[in-house]
Amino acid sequence: MLNYLRFLKDGGRERYADYLTVAGLIGARVGAEIVYTEFRSLCADCLASS
Repeated sequence: MLNYLRFLKDGGRERYADYLTVAGLIGARVGAEIVYTEFRSLCADCLASS
């Protein structure tokens, strides 16, 4: 599964990282795991102009 995320400039990326931490702990209770995460822009110029 691929999710395209756009973060708010006022701490959105940090809040999402906090969410991933909690989601990973909850998911682990039922055997789920977050396999890969990477915060990287696919098009830095596109995001900067939005």
